[in-house]
Amino acid sequence: IENPEDLLKKFDKSNIIVEEKLDGWKLQVIKIDEVHIYSRRGEEKTENFPKIAEALKFLPNNTLIEGELVYFEKGKQDVGKVTSIAGISAENAKKKMEELGGKFKIFFYDILVLKGKNVADKPFSERRKLLESIIKKSETINITKTYSFDEWEKAMKIAVDNGGEGIVLKLKDKPYEYKSLGQAEPKPKD
Repeated sequence: IENPEDLLKKFDKSNIIVEEKLDGWKLQVIKIDEVHIYSRRGEEKTENFPKIAEALKFLPNNTLIEGELVYFEKGKQDVGKVTSIAGISAENAKKKMEELGGKFKIFFYDILVLKGKNVADKPFSERRKLLESIIKKSETINITKTYSFDEWEKAMKIAVDNGGEGIVLKLKDKPYEYKSLGQAEPKPKD
């Protein structure tokens, strides 16, 4: 879409949050006694990214969060490096990670379960506050940056300049919506 304004004429812009769309690998992190990292298809990949799992041990038990694992080299994102490590054996992943010169960073953007309680039915704005309350930011761990709708052009420029894919628009008052892979977002009704 060239201009989000055209698409969003039916929405209250003050109810829209803009996030940078990173060019990485979508994952879910679940902590049930230990940290487990899963691909968007439900494949466990914890052994491929042991340092990231170790860095996430601070998470409360019985918690499920979603994020994007991004590889940065010379300030730019490179999804190919992430998928090449995620798609191989844990032993080969460890070797490949040692060969790479960049850094892996994870950016969380949503929380579905907190301390055993399903929070997916809460509005995005509430889930975001819960996520911010548990994430301990570091060189490796972060939360996606958000902007008001009026800042969408700024957010788009920053995302693209950093090698990202663009922006994502989210409704503050919307609960989490579970979707199948490839399912399109429903269109607003008149």
